[in-house]
Amino acid sequence: MVAFLGLTSLALRAVSVDRPAPSRLVNQTLPKTGSAGTEAFLQSLQAFDAAAARRLFDDGEQYISPDQRPIRRYRTLQTAIQALSDAAIHMPNIESADYQRILNKVEHGLGLLSASGSDWCSAPRIARVVRLNDTDVLPAAIAVFAADPVGYDWLLDWTATILEAATKARRKPVFHGRRTARDKLLVQQAGRRLAADDWMLAVSIANFSYAEGQSYAAMQNAVRGINVCEAGQAFVMLSRNLPSQVNNRVLAELLPAVFSGRVDYALYLIRNYFFID
Repeated sequence: MVAFLGLTSLALRAVSVDRPAPSRLVNQTLPKTGSAGTEAFLQSLQAFDAAAARRLFDDGEQYISPDQRPIRRYRTLQTAIQALSDAAIHMPNIESADYQRILNKVEHGLGLLSASGSDWCSAPRIARVVRLNDTDVLPAAIAVFAADPVGYDWLLDWTATILEAATKARRKPVFHGRRTARDKLLVQQAGRRLAADDWMLAVSIANFSYAEGQSYAAMQNAVRGINVCEAGQAFVMLSRNLPSQVNNRVLAELLPAVFSGRVDYALYLIRNYFFID
């Protein structure tokens, strides 16, 4: 999941920040779309930013023929990525149960990708994307998920879960407090209790995060042989093994950094929290 979050943060860094604030003024019922993930996403987007939901649906009406489906999916994922960026400001104040729902959806999605033999479970593939310019990361990531019906539906459903949590946090924020030195100790102790193979994967991804921003060869060497999907599932297991208050403080700091596109800070937090000095 660490590499997955890093890629997400890179993609969100490419989202323009020059856009209107989310609107809650439009209250219209959106027509059915037929896709469970799209339905969930549109409903959550309507609650979070109703004007954006209406714009997306109106835009999709232009691409109704089967051969235009890839365009419609691409535009929908563009809107989803922008909504995640908009939601970042509320992520420190999400309630504990919603943090777990977000992680559970990540675990489910990584399981789907792993079962399908997706190339996105390959860390070298992630390294190739990371090497792209900021302006190329987002189109590259979106294009892959837009072409994969299973990945597309899961990604929209996961985004819906995040937007629902952000909408609740905007209305009734929860404050988890600042991270402590004891939090770091407990995270690292939980990591050492993982299966040895899982922890070695995590250490390899730590090397990847150190290599990010250095040479492409260093990144490729750091992640050689890593199954990102399996490592991500190990991360979720680690999260479940933490005391809830510790887990909340970790996610309250990490997720906003990821979803606001602050890649360097997200990688700093990953190294600082999860890996032994």
